[in-house]
Amino acid sequence: MQAWLPHRNLYLDELVRLEGRGAHGHYHRCGKCGTGTGVVYRCRGQECQGGQMFCKACTIQNHQYQPLHWIEEWTGHGYFARTTLREMGLRFQLGHAPGSICKIPRPANKNFVVIHTNGIHQLAVDFCGCDSSLAYTQQTLRAAWWPATTVDPQTCATIPCLRQFVLLNALGNVSAYDYYRTLAALTNNDRCVKVMDRRHSFTLVVKQYRHISMLKRGGRCHDDGGVNGTSDGELALACPACPHPDINLPPDWRTAAQGQAFKYWLFLAEDANFRICNRLVSNDEKDPVLGDGWGYMVKKDRYHEVLKKSIDADEVRGFGYQLSIRRLTRIC
Repeated sequence: MQAWLPHRNLYLDELVRLEGRGAHGHYHRCGKCGTGTGVVYRCRGQECQGGQMFCKACTIQNHQYQPLHWIEEWTGHGYFARTTLREMGLRFQLGHAPGSICKIPRPANKNFVVIHTNGIHQLAVDFCGCDSSLAYTQQTLRAAWWPATTVDPQTCATIPCLRQFVLLNALGNVSAYDYYRTLAALTNNDRCVKVMDRRHSFTLVVKQYRHISMLKRGGRCHDDGGVNGTSDGELALACPACPHPDINLPPDWRTAAQGQAFKYWLFLAEDANFRICNRLVSNDEKDPVLGDGWGYMVKKDRYHEVLKKSIDADEVRGFGYQLSIRRLTRIC
């Protein structure tokens, strides 16, 4: 840090340079076609081209492959104003290569929203109507956009956005509410323009993404039975700390030297899942179980059968509970 202190003026100047129009060569002529008129557009936050400015036609052409970038327009009054590719006339065609034209385009809902890592975008989207075998949901998924509904999608979240949120949620305990608020701030932090509120749709997409990811990691994609052929407990992961023959045990573990057998004992313990009370806030219609019995929990019907038989049973507590665990451990 001491070595960096003398360079603060340089860093400050370069930051202001990035926020402004940059050098004369950045804005005097279009960075693609070379024209010297109408060169007033660039990517906000220097997402591409390093702050280079372009004319309107080249800006739209450059973003046929990048429709989720934010655009700034130089007003001529000493500042950039926010604009969007939608306002500039860009229409993103699904079901075809970027930049190509569909013979029978099907316009999506005018409030079509795509949630990305850099904000919440309203796009002008056309579905492909010339290929009747390709559903709208397939068209969005092939663009790496996860639709929130299977009928006439109006909200999507990009795969990079879902991956980012899952990691932030797991490692930083970032909630879906806080993550969406962050994206809304990245979209427009001055609150002069209303940002589309699609938080509920985003949470649904996250739940679907996690479930499908679990099925993918369980090898259900290329199995003959597919998703419906998943067996009870098949998606549960084996504990890496527990002993598994032919996986993490030596070949001679059964005949281990005296005094070393404790390394290969199986210890069983019981714990209460206090967070299962979260299931009380909803019902199966609003929040259905996606993989009943496929993971670590038994099927709901079997669980209810055991509860019906245990209505009059006394709850095991205190020393007796600890003693039963010790005996179970000793037996194993």
